[in-house]
Amino acid sequence: MIRSLKKTLLSQNRESPQWSPAEVATQIEMTVPVTCRVQPGTTEYKVSFFVPTKHQNSPPEPTDPDVFIEERKGAAIFVRSFGGFASAEKFSKEAKALADTLQKEGQSFHSDFYYTAGYNSPFRLFNRHNEVWYFKKEEIEGLWMAKNFLGKIGKLLV
Repeated sequence: MIRSLKKTLLSQNRESPQWSPAEVATQIEMTVPVTCRVQPGTTEYKVSFFVPTKHQNSPPEPTDPDVFIEERKGAAIFVRSFGGFASAEKFSKEAKALADTLQKEGQSFHSDFYYTAGYNSPFRLFNRHNEVWYFKKEEIEGLWMAKNFLGKIGKLLV
């Protein structure tokens, strides 16, 4: 997932996003988690990473017209963690297990979408950390950089 996101969001010769010419000197390091908003039953999804705190008040503008800054309200999030290399199928299975648990416990959450979260480089072989998130209906603010995708999520997560 990280490699595909870097190919999409980052320039080819740098480890930071490509910004407008006036902001070339500004580099933003890749942050974790890398999240993916999944709406089961659709082929639309959005991949994001958190804009670091020092850039929250004035993030540089990306040059790619498909990449945008999104103000995401914070939220109370229900999380299920798991290890290993995650596939689209594994994320889906873990999301279902979390949803089942939340329903059994009578928790109110947005069941029409969930987020996946990846914390490790694809080069890390052991002690990997992944999560699936369902949002409770409470919100807080923060900026994220995102790109919408139309297609199969499996291609991104490989």
